[in-house]
Amino acid sequence: MAHVVSTYEGVKKFCVGEVLPPAEWLCVFDKYRRFAKPGSSGSLGRKGPYVDPFDLYGLDSDITPSKPDPEDHYAKREAPTDAWDAFELNRLDRSPIRDENLAALRGHWANHSPRLVPRIGQLGVWLAKVCDQPAAVWWAAHQLSLNRSIQEHISWELERSNRPIHKDIRNAWRSLFEAWNYVEDFHRDWYALQTVIKADGWSSAVTRRLGEVLRPRLSAEPDFWGGPKPPALVPDREDGARLLRMDVKYPETHEAVTVPDEWCAIVVRVLRHNLELALALEHEIGGYGLSNISPIVQDSIEGADYHRTHGLSAAIIRFAELFSQLSKTNRAAAKREFLSWPTDDDTIFARLRIWASGKRSVVSDDDFGQLIASLSDDAFWNSYHQRDLLLVLANRWTKLSGKSRKLIEEKLVIGPKRWRREKIAAFDSRRAWSILNRIQWLQNSGCKLFASTRRQAKLLRATVPDWKEAYGEKAAESLEGRTGWVRTNTSHEELAETPLSLVLLRAKERSGRSDDFLVENDPFSGLAAQRPARAFAALTYAAKRGNFQNWAWQRFLNSEARKNDKARLTWLIAERLARYPNAQLATILRPATDWLQDTSAKLSKDCLPVFDRILRKLAGVLRESPNEGRSGIVRSSEEPDWTMEALNSPTGKIAQALFNDPRKDNLNRNQGFPSEWLVHAEALLALPNDLRRHAIVILFYNLNWFFAVDPKWTEQYLLPAIQGNDTDDRDAAWSGFLWGARTPNRELYMRLKNDMLKFAANPLPSRRSYGEIIAGMILAGWGTVDSVTGERRISNDEMHSLLLTVDDEFRSRVLWQAQRWSDEKNENSHKRWRGQLPELLQIWPRQLSARSPNTSARLCELAFSSGDEFPTITALVLPLLGRIERDHLMLPELRRSGDNIVNRYPEQALALLHAVLPDNALAWPYGIEGILKQIGEASSALNSDDRLISLKRRWDAR
Repeated sequence: MAHVVSTYEGVKKFCVGEVLPPAEWLCVFDKYRRFAKPGSSGSLGRKGPYVDPFDLYGLDSDITPSKPDPEDHYAKREAPTDAWDAFELNRLDRSPIRDENLAALRGHWANHSPRLVPRIGQLGVWLAKVCDQPAAVWWAAHQLSLNRSIQEHISWELERSNRPIHKDIRNAWRSLFEAWNYVEDFHRDWYALQTVIKADGWSSAVTRRLGEVLRPRLSAEPDFWGGPKPPALVPDREDGARLLRMDVKYPETHEAVTVPDEWCAIVVRVLRHNLELALALEHEIGGYGLSNISPIVQDSIEGADYHRTHGLSAAIIRFAELFSQLSKTNRAAAKREFLSWPTDDDTIFARLRIWASGKRSVVSDDDFGQLIASLSDDAFWNSYHQRDLLLVLANRWTKLSGKSRKLIEEKLVIGPKRWRREKIAAFDSRRAWSILNRIQWLQNSGCKLFASTRRQAKLLRATVPDWKEAYGEKAAESLEGRTGWVRTNTSHEELAETPLSLVLLRAKERSGRSDDFLVENDPFSGLAAQRPARAFAALTYAAKRGNFQNWAWQRFLNSEARKNDKARLTWLIAERLARYPNAQLATILRPATDWLQDTSAKLSKDCLPVFDRILRKLAGVLRESPNEGRSGIVRSSEEPDWTMEALNSPTGKIAQALFNDPRKDNLNRNQGFPSEWLVHAEALLALPNDLRRHAIVILFYNLNWFFAVDPKWTEQYLLPAIQGNDTDDRDAAWSGFLWGARTPNRELYMRLKNDMLKFAANPLPSRRSYGEIIAGMILAGWGTVDSVTGERRISNDEMHSLLLTVDDEFRSRVLWQAQRWSDEKNENSHKRWRGQLPELLQIWPRQLSARSPNTSARLCELAFSSGDEFPTITALVLPLLGRIERDHLMLPELRRSGDNIVNRYPEQALALLHAVLPDNALAWPYGIEGILKQIGEASSALNSDDRLISLKRRWDAR
């Protein structure tokens, strides 16, 4: 089918017949749908089956993509750029292109969209014929837009076709057309408008354009719950599913525009029309965006700025600021504007009317009471309006007449209406709380209420004994969403005076989130930091009485203050921990091993017996409770990162603590380790499964040192991990060894040579990040002549065979490392590796499998960086090169002026470029035009060289 629709004649046959191919074929034709990320279809609250669209729509010619982990919500899948797509121009499409298919400078096609090429236009005709199918709308929702002519075809089918088309289908298409109608760049238009204002000032045209730029617009996207497969039927709205996910988008302005006073009334009117449009659009998509508008009068809370500067709230606040300016400069115009606001809206304009009624120049004292009393119950009791309403009432209360205050208080004591299906008891409670909160806040703000109102409040208080006056104090706080860091309050003064037996109980009672959800109370952490002896005494007091509080021990051991404890307190903590039962210690294993790592240098120096005792204790806990020894790094479905897992595991912490033991210091070659120290290392290596592997990582990081001091022990306890049959043990060992990134000494190198060659040829996925290190180790071995045998540690044959076997990435790293060492400022390294580069290139494999674009690019860069040896290196490199694709080749050295490689050796530079530059000149590296010109200037004879002529012709024809 892909072959059929790749030609105009094929598409025509595809579209013929009484029964047309279904719209789901769009998913086959569109490479972005074939290669879309797998996922689950379904609806809100009901998850459907997991679907991989490539399994449904993939072509035989497609490269099969990898399968992402269904639980990895951040996984990506990119569509290959060269994958077939029916909606992209192909070679046959381009051959018959006419003037009507191209945009023009003037005339008809300057102001109209060029016509689509016949094949794609015919696909658009088919799309219009199947537009009644949900799959067609679903596919269209994934597009930024469709060609105008196709939209017109679809509109005609929707409006004039005799076929019955579901109402939701028609509405979805209309929403898409409206959303696509706005494809302008807001930031470009915004800055262009500012430029016009700066150059020419304000005018009627500018105010109209300002309204257009700031106008809210509908957006349409695929339904979030739709999944990667189109629906077969129109989704059931009651099930929460939709064809589209609609939203209203508001342009975001990060700079304020200063409006002259004489233009303020017109601009306010223009922006009011935008708010009226916003109100209509929000209602059209369900009205959900109207429920949480930020207060116009900003609260002092932190972290609420985002909500005020984005979306509908930002548009309303921007309007309010300009209205304030208008009320100060033109009271009559402000009054007229206020009276023009809709009175039947309980959301946007109700908020504005409440806020603006606080201005006496707009609403007089006599009219104020009637205006507030005339608010609908929904508007008056809206919790998001409450802040602006209460602030206005408090500001004007003392100047109001008794009649106005009476009207407001009567409305206040009636309370909100009962919600639909709300139970009577719940309503009575909510009503009482709502009334009491507002009355309490007004009284706290100095508003004197009538006695009847106060009596009513007293009666209500009796019905809700849980209500407190403190709740009313917060009635005017903003309900805006807040963002920010949770701050920990560690005040502990009360604990300092509490009896020791009650310290932990009081600390737990006072812990947790405070009334401010961005503040976490943790008094015991403060006590552990500032009064460690008292905190430790409270812990040991409770433990002696069988009350081992693991939460308190965790806070105590995790405190940064433990690093600065005196030696005696550190010794007491270790001694106490070593006495507790293993089951209790298992509950605090992670903080205990963290603490041990931090204090091991001090503890092992001042009290080795206690250090040995706590090491044995923790190793015993790990043996008995291996599940508690899991790493803090949560493993996904990918291969484990053993290094990160080890560093964040209890076993890894203990192993690292071992290396702070002074008994292992100042040991000579082949001297051997103290048995008292080795017993701890052996205990860790005897742990089960991943716990053992965490120890292996840490010990193998120091493999060179182990082998130098005690080769016999290393052979017996460490090297079997790297040479055994357990893949995970071997992977952990390599991870630790390569993490150390130190080339082994001669004896260990020869002992591991075969393992390193095998490892390089067959890397596990989790070790790919260490490819650069193993490549450097192997290259160093090839470049080192053994002083005993007189041979290279890795022979030419071994190196050649390896380079032929490894992947392209490994070969590129070898070349990069060789280039780096040959460019080093160290004279010995520079001279040594400059001399070895020709030998490396002579054994470099010449098979086609080794001539990838990436390897060719690295070889080319190696040659261009070789200085005086450029002619020699070029001659060796040329037979190894293939064409290089876009983004592979970087030529910074060649673009520098002066006495560079191109000026000195233009013919060799030309030979290299002619060998590697691809046929498509658009993929050539930046600056190539100047380099070609430089070659001709460096050697005029080359201007008649066929190679240079060919390159220039391809460049000019791009």
